[in-house]
Amino acid sequence: MPDRKDRHFPYWRVVPAAVTTVSDGKTTTISPPMPNFTLSEILTIALVILIVFGPQRLPEMAQKAGEWVRKGRSMVTDLRQEFEGEFKEISEPLKDLNKEVLGIKEDMGTSLASVTDDVTKAKKELEDQLAASKKELEQHLEDTNQQIKDLDEATETDEPVDGTEETDAASPDSEDES
Repeated sequence: MPDRKDRHFPYWRVVPAAVTTVSDGKTTTISPPMPNFTLSEILTIALVILIVFGPQRLPEMAQKAGEWVRKGRSMVTDLRQEFEGEFKEISEPLKDLNKEVLGIKEDMGTSLASVTDDVTKAKKELEDQLAASKKELEQHLEDTNQQIKDLDEATETDEPVDGTEETDAASPDSEDES
């Protein structure tokens, strides 16, 4: 940014009124550059105006300058009101949309909590069912292993298993021969 003493800086350029920054807990306000007129410069300008226009026309010139300032302020006020009106037209729907989005966000949070609860319950039920199935399978496996053990012992001793008697059944071929 050019130094304020730089007389070639375009003062007509639109600059913000002031910029305030906060960093490391320190607040810094940067004001836009303003023309540096000393009292002697202002008096010199007033003297030149007095000499050029004369004391008779000076009140008339001051009146016209006042009118220009009033017109300028009126134009700025009208322009500001127009911008504020346009801003309100744009900002009101955005505020309504923001409220809707916040409502949807709350609803989704509530729905998400409900779904999370349902999923947690379903998970618990599935874990319980899985544990019950595991116990049944372990019991079945244990029973099967016991039956296999019993069969192995029975085959080693040639004893009947579970009360079944070993009978010498005649083969179908032997009946035909008799």
